[in-house]
Amino acid sequence: MSARAAPPASSEPVVVRLPKEADAQFFTFGPRDAHIPARFGSSRILWQLGIALPRGARLRDVIVPSWAPAILRLTDGRCFSINLDTSNEQLNKVTVTPGCPNGTQPPPAQIPTPLAPGLTYKGRTWLMDVWNDTATGVTTIYSTSTGRSVPLLSARVPVLAVGGMGSPDTPQTELSLICLVHHRLRMITFNLITP
Repeated sequence: MSARAAPPASSEPVVVRLPKEADAQFFTFGPRDAHIPARFGSSRILWQLGIALPRGARLRDVIVPSWAPAILRLTDGRCFSINLDTSNEQLNKVTVTPGCPNGTQPPPAQIPTPLAPGLTYKGRTWLMDVWNDTATGVTTIYSTSTGRSVPLLSARVPVLAVGGMGSPDTPQTELSLICLVHHRLRMITFNLITP
C-alpha cells in the first residue's frame, strides 16, 4: 500500500488536519430518508486527516474498531494508534500512540449474499455492510438496520478500512474511512444520517 512518507526525523506517523472538504469530490452520499426529521440535517464530512508514515515504512494493514481510533500496523512489526479527542462533532486533538491496544478483532462476520454481481464484501461495522464494485473500484457503505440495504456513502478511492458507531437515540452514525487519495493516506470521518 502506498502512502507519502513523514519527515526524515520522524519515527512515527505524522498526522495533519486537512480542510474537511479537500477531497469531497470522491464521496457521494445516498439519498436522504424522507421519514427522518429535518432537525437531524444531512450526512456530511466532519473532518479529514492526512497521515504520513515514517520514512521507509510500509503499511501492512489498518483496523478501525469503531469510528476511532485507527490502528496502523506496519510491515516491520511496529504498530501505532491514531486517537481522536472530540466533542459535539468537533475534533479537538489528535495524538499518535506507539503500540497496539490489547485484544483482537472480533471474528469475521458471515459474508452476506452479494447485492449484485461483481460486488466484493469488505466487511461490516455498526449495522452497515461495506461492498466494493470490482469493475468500477467504487466502495459503497449500506445500512442494514431496517432489514434492507440502503446506500449511505460511496467512495471513489481505494478504501483500506472502515469503522463506525451509531447513536442509540438518534438516526446518526459516525463513520471513519481509511483510504488512499492520490496515493496519500487519509482518515476521513463522516456523520451519516441513517434509516
